[in-house]
This record gives sequence, structure tokens and C-alpha cells, in this order.
Amino acid sequence: MPQSHTIAGADVGTGLAGRPCVRLTHPAGGAAEFHAHGGQLLTWRHPAGDVLFLSARTDAHQERHGGIPVIFPQFGKGFGPTAGSLPQHGFARDQEWVVRSQGTDDAGRATATLSLESTAETRRLWPHDFIIELTATLGEGLTLTMQVSNRGTAPMPFSAGLHTYYRVSDVRTAQIEGLQGLRFRDNLKDWAESTETAPELIADGETDRVYLGSPLRLRLHDAARCLRIENHGFANVVVWNPGPGSDAKYDFAPGEWTQFVCIEPATVFNPVVLAAGATWRGEQAVAVDAARVL
Repeated sequence: MPQSHTIAGADVGTGLAGRPCVRLTHPAGGAAEFHAHGGQLLTWRHPAGDVLFLSARTDAHQERHGGIPVIFPQFGKGFGPTAGSLPQHGFARDQEWVVRSQGTDDAGRATATLSLESTAETRRLWPHDFIIELTATLGEGLTLTMQVSNRGTAPMPFSAGLHTYYRVSDVRTAQIEGLQGLRFRDNLKDWAESTETAPELIADGETDRVYLGSPLRLRLHDAARCLRIENHGFANVVVWNPGPGSDAKYDFAPGEWTQFVCIEPATVFNPVVLAAGATWRGEQAVAVDAARVL
């Protein structure tokens, strides 16, 4: 995709594997591809370089290995009422979403909204009526807003998240600032609970932590680049990298584990319980500071 544009825009086209997508462009923010398959924002190329990681693999499931997969209505293998009953991270990332709108907003930013509604197929997996609307807005930075509405007549418990893969020059030196003092549960230690003491976390080995709070602001420092990350509405932040020797296990190309870190706004252990007719909203906003080409 080109790295510079004269005006903002949002146009429906064809993306990975010939699937429909909306291409968002902005002169300061670069270009992003928002795919109907899975409601996934797959790439974001800032004028200074790729912000999101995407695996070099070219198989049919390449989209699993990067971008921002949507987690709904179950995180991982599930906690609480959905434990073990659904596919890993739920079913939303495997569904075909609908492009509801695309264009520019009053601030001149490119924007598009995709939606996923319950069907007979989803109700067989999970007996609830819902609609998810996911809006991507590209200006100088990128914002993803996830809105879930309960269309049924009974309370609807669910977990949700944005499984964001950030590209880094080397995960063994990239630093995540803003987690110090938070309690977290460590999946590598049977979910044992600890307190983060590091002012800047480095995921230089296998890392799989759920922080029991959602700091509004984080920073990801990588060489000469810093990403500013803001989260709203989610209960937790997840930090994940599979560590050395994991590429084959997780279907990455050789050596790719060093090229990303996942920092995921999510609601994990205590699902949202949404009343009939109610709507829940979560948001992630990312900006690039002192960027350089990776």
C-alpha cells in the first residue's frame, strides 16, 4: 500500500485472499485495511512504517497471525459461564462481517463500521441475540471502537477483546511502560497472582499475563519509536508473546516471535453481563511518536 495520501478516504476493495475489505487512508496516518472476514483490522502502515505485525506466512489462515483479531464472546478457552463451550477466543473472528458504512467524519478522518449479527449458526454455539459494531477511525492515529448490544430478552454474559499484534524491531528489547503496580495473573504459573514491579516490562521470554486493571495509557518503546496506547471500557490488559522456539507451535514463520508483542485490551476473568436491550462499549486508540521506518 502507498505510504502517503493527499486526502483521507475509505474505499471498499479486495484484500488478503481476495476477501472484501475497506481501505482507510489519511495523509498523516497512512493506510489501513479493515477486513470483513472476522471484522479484523489487518494492517496499518503509518507513513513511518508498519505499526501492526502480520506474519510472512501465506496460508489460508494468515490473518490469524497478526493485525487485530476480535475476541468475542469468550476469551481463550473461557472463564465463568462460557468456560470450554466455544472455540478458542470465541467465534467472531471466524465470521463474515458486513460493511455498514465508510467515508470521512467531520474531523476529516477516514472511518468505516463493520457489523456482526447473531444467526442460527451462532445461536447453536451460543444462545444469545446480539449485534457487534466495530468502527475504525484513521487520522493521525488509529482508533477502534467495539460496541456490543443485547437484542435478546435475558441478560447476556460475554468476554471481549482486541488481540492487537504490535510490530517491534526486537521483542527482547521493546519496553512496555505503564503497568507498574498492577496486579496480574500469570498463565505460565497456573494463573498465580503477582504485582508488576518493573517500570518498563520487557517480554524477552515467553509471556502470558492478564493485568487486573486497565490503565488508560500505556507506552510501547521500540528503538527510536514510541506508541501511545489508550484503552477505555475493557477490564484488563493482556501481554503475550510465545517466546523462543515457538514459531512452529503457533504457525509463525521462522524467527517471527521476535517481531511482535501483543498488548490486548480485554475483559477476561469477569465477563460483562449485559441486560436485555443494553449496549456495552470498549475502545482502543493508538498514536505514533518519534517514529522511524522499521
